[in-house]
Amino acid sequence: MPVWDDWQVVGRSFRRFDDLEEDRRAEVRRGTTHATPVTIRDDLLWGSVFRFVRDVAPVALAAVFHDYDGQVRFVPGMTETRVVGWAGKCARVYHRINPLTFVAPAAQRRWPAAIYGALTYAYFLDEEVFPVAAEEGEGYAIRWTIPVDTQVLGARENGEIQFTPFSGGTLVTYNNATEPFGYRALRAWLPDRFVERGYGALGELARDYYRRTVDGFVESASVLAAAEVGMAIERMQLRLREGS
Repeated sequence: MPVWDDWQVVGRSFRRFDDLEEDRRAEVRRGTTHATPVTIRDDLLWGSVFRFVRDVAPVALAAVFHDYDGQVRFVPGMTETRVVGWAGKCARVYHRINPLTFVAPAAQRRWPAAIYGALTYAYFLDEEVFPVAAEEGEGYAIRWTIPVDTQVLGARENGEIQFTPFSGGTLVTYNNATEPFGYRALRAWLPDRFVERGYGALGELARDYYRRTVDGFVESASVLAAAEVGMAIERMQLRLREGS
């Protein structure tokens, strides 16, 4: 199956800024990070985050996110992110994460690195950058999916982050839809009420995690030197040209 088949189905339902109620849009314009309540649909946890970043161009933020080796700097719970292969503008990225990040975020700062790292597991994502048209000009998006050939216990994940021009800055739109490891096995063994209750609790944890991911990314990008951002932009634009 082509790598993006599952993403194409899921991605059609990702939330956009105009889908928010007006009071929520006003909050985002004022600089508040808005994370939507996570919903359960088609066995997936669906969540979205919106944030307005003032005085930063979309290309700069997109290029920082596109530095897949550097995602370890801001994705909560990650102890390693590393590109293991390229196919045009699509990268296969190795991730290693500690699941405690969902319930004990502070553990990554407080625990010894050796102990924290010993409790991690690894997975792969295929990630790809592409340009997107927006009302105020051209932006960029990066999408990701768990490759079918690397799925473990039926785990699925499809996501996207967009960076589009907005009021002299950038609107960050983050969407993720995930089916946790072993969910289908649990449904086969446990009564529906227990599965639904547990899945609902996971939704609240996922909402917090998605918000921390976006806020951590923006904070990480804000402290990078201009020269480092410039090199990241050059690398991203090269990939876009090679993949066109």
